[in-house]
Amino acid sequence: MSDYRGPKFVGIMGHDNVSHNGSKTTVYFVQVQVPEGMFIVRHRYHEFKDFYDKLSSEGYRCPVLPPKKFLGNNNKEFIEKRQQELANWLHLLCQYDPASGTFDPRTSELFKEFMLTNKEPLEKYQEAKTLSYDAATPPTSQSSEADSETGLYNTPKTTLDDFELLKVIGKGSYGKVTLVRKKEGNRLFAMKSLNKSNVKRRNQVEHTRTERRVLGRAKHPFIVHLHYAFQTSQKLYFVLDYCPGGELFFHLSRMEKFEPNMARYYCAEITLALEHLHDLGVVYRDLKPENILFDPVGHVLLADFGLAKEGITDGAEGTNSMCGTPEYLPPEILDRVGHGTAVDWWAMGMVLYEMLTGLPPWYTRNRQKLFDRVRNAPLTFPDEVDPVARDFIGGLLRRDPNKRLGSKSADEVKNHPYFSTINWQDLYDRKIPPPFNPCATAGNAEETKNFEAEFTKMQINSVENSALGSLRVSDASRPSMTFQGFTYNTPNDLSMSGSVGQA
Repeated sequence: MSDYRGPKFVGIMGHDNVSHNGSKTTVYFVQVQVPEGMFIVRHRYHEFKDFYDKLSSEGYRCPVLPPKKFLGNNNKEFIEKRQQELANWLHLLCQYDPASGTFDPRTSELFKEFMLTNKEPLEKYQEAKTLSYDAATPPTSQSSEADSETGLYNTPKTTLDDFELLKVIGKGSYGKVTLVRKKEGNRLFAMKSLNKSNVKRRNQVEHTRTERRVLGRAKHPFIVHLHYAFQTSQKLYFVLDYCPGGELFFHLSRMEKFEPNMARYYCAEITLALEHLHDLGVVYRDLKPENILFDPVGHVLLADFGLAKEGITDGAEGTNSMCGTPEYLPPEILDRVGHGTAVDWWAMGMVLYEMLTGLPPWYTRNRQKLFDRVRNAPLTFPDEVDPVARDFIGGLLRRDPNKRLGSKSADEVKNHPYFSTINWQDLYDRKIPPPFNPCATAGNAEETKNFEAEFTKMQINSVENSALGSLRVSDASRPSMTFQGFTYNTPNDLSMSGSVGQA
């Protein structure tokens, strides 16, 4: 809130391994802003846990703290993931909503103690090679969002001039998606451009800001990765993984349905992606075949987070808005009785049914009949769907979100007999080969055979009006106040999604 005048969480700058009571432990460097400047406070995981427990015991509403894990806790990848999770947790904690009817945790003495005890000047750490600012943590509403635009951390600005525009691969009501090549490094990306006037006219400003925040926070092998975000006076740009395999919808519409093991594999990868989002307190709300993309070898990547909602940790409640794609909406959204993360498991059940049979259950083009069927019609299956798959889908499509499979946790989904053959760690590590390679016959990395011709045949022209070319530098230095905090440069561009979109 604008009235808040206490210490402000900025991000977690990095971590270090230190000796404590004869054993190695990880210390995270929390960056804090106060009127006299920027400071660093060191905290171990157990101090986060103590802070969380004390806040909860005093009645403050807190997001769920990432659980302590004993296996692999000295692994570099685990520590970096834990740093991201803790940064996300603090970010959510600071997102106080006065309409919630609860106390603002930032006003508690516990918060001040956690943020200020043994604080040290930021300058002491800025040149330390062990530190890597967690740019994926979005500026909180309490910190100056303009910081990420003005280069507080001396990150070089990315502009449209850094990319060569190759081919249009998608178009929607708000903008288009273009295959681009970054001039430095020759790497391929997908550039999603949104027209600011359209975004404002259609009241999509907050959805766009949410998409930017979620993309900056989510780091997962089965979620599309944001590499850069920037803006000009007319448009917003997301630079994302290029997924040359195209949409699951594209291939399903041509194959009509998938083999059972193929559908199970994709459903398992989707499960891990949803689990990650829910761990971040994010409900996706737009799972459908059009938003499930394939990387160069056939792994899935979830995309398009414009309908996502942050700060949701309950399966059945947390938000009330009516949104989503009609064919995949659960009863609780149709009836506007409130919904939570369980809506994503419903949508996964709908998508799995569609992968196995060719159409979602209860499908009809008549919108009212569709909604009536979703609320009341029995769930039936073609003969070829096996009993275990029927039981699994039936659990996902329970109309009561409190009884729906996954409403308590993703483990409910992962432990179902439908996934008895899945080694979840191997799947997460991408060690299990995908059942289908959509790019197997591609002649080169720039081939766009997995995208609709109506898009790829469009004239590329420029993503920005040509008359604005000379204004790009000045525009980038004067971003729209409506979209402050939009700019993003990934802290370690090539460390994620190793081969995705490589030229």
